[in-house]
Amino acid sequence: FFRANVSIFLSRALYNSFVPPMTTSPSPWASSYVQARENFRRATAGTAVYTTALALRHSREATEGAASAPHSTGPLLGVDGENLTMDIAVYGNIKNPTRLLLHSSGVHGVEGYAGSAVQITLAEQVLPSHRLAPDDCVILVHSFNPFGMSWDRRWNESNVDLNRNGLHLPGNLTAEESRSAYLKRGTPAAYRALHPVLNPTGISCFDSLTFYLKALWAVIKFGFRALRQATVQGQEAFPQGLFFGGLKLEQSYFLFHEWFMSFSLEWKAVTRVVVVDVHTGLGPFAWDMLINDEYYEDLVEAYGPSHVVTNKPGANQAYYTSEGGLPSFARKLAHHRWPAAAFRRLTQEFGTYP
Repeated sequence: FFRANVSIFLSRALYNSFVPPMTTSPSPWASSYVQARENFRRATAGTAVYTTALALRHSREATEGAASAPHSTGPLLGVDGENLTMDIAVYGNIKNPTRLLLHSSGVHGVEGYAGSAVQITLAEQVLPSHRLAPDDCVILVHSFNPFGMSWDRRWNESNVDLNRNGLHLPGNLTAEESRSAYLKRGTPAAYRALHPVLNPTGISCFDSLTFYLKALWAVIKFGFRALRQATVQGQEAFPQGLFFGGLKLEQSYFLFHEWFMSFSLEWKAVTRVVVVDVHTGLGPFAWDMLINDEYYEDLVEAYGPSHVVTNKPGANQAYYTSEGGLPSFARKLAHHRWPAAAFRRLTQEFGTYP
């Protein structure tokens, strides 16, 4: 399933989204969150077995411990005043599948446009023509972080990096235990040392002169690779700073968890789960990389070594490691629902360097 269906889905969707096909279908690319959402809804309306939209609300009324006593009833709004939603489309067997593919975009908000284009291409060109096995189910999760996608931010409405936030399932911990889990991850000493440089409270004419000197000092003290890892792995000490992982589970995870648990309530026979989470940023422009440590050899065989990165010694090295993204959250969810099911996850990264 992993090396056949996923390879076909990804290869065809990636090629078609970057190379315009000879068709009259509208472009899968968008210049705004609203346009991307409209494109996704149009593409899935006639092809998906099931679609839904999960509306986000102000974070103080939708986070753990506050859901029972909301302070307001207003929806969370985007840059143009639009209501923000996480959209979901499901294909294949929705009654009792044995094999499940979950494909997500927009965990990092503004990075969602590439994943959106892939999902629209899947919906319009790949899934209608590729015959799923009777027991297969494909779930497309569009714009997991719609606030970030609308406002051109990586972070969500609480300045939380959702790719560092999914540490546990809702309901498994009390509010105090949840906070303790996030605090336990801690903030690296190298990040604390570089905090004034990464997250200045103001900008003066001297900052541009001193920035490189301070950064150079940090590199000399901690080493470049260690400093890079400490900077991006996630931190809990500075809520207004970069890569803040949060102190509680954010509402995007609550919404998805609630929907998935209800939708899959009768699924008793799932034996395999694959999660593909799409991001952009690292690497040459439009070059896609699959990031995973657990089955590096399988991915290399399917896609070639130049498209696969890992943290294994002697292999094509990944840029950094982090925990708390949607794939790891989905792993916890899958193991909770189907303890014996095989699980595979990978992150797909499209380069944006010119």
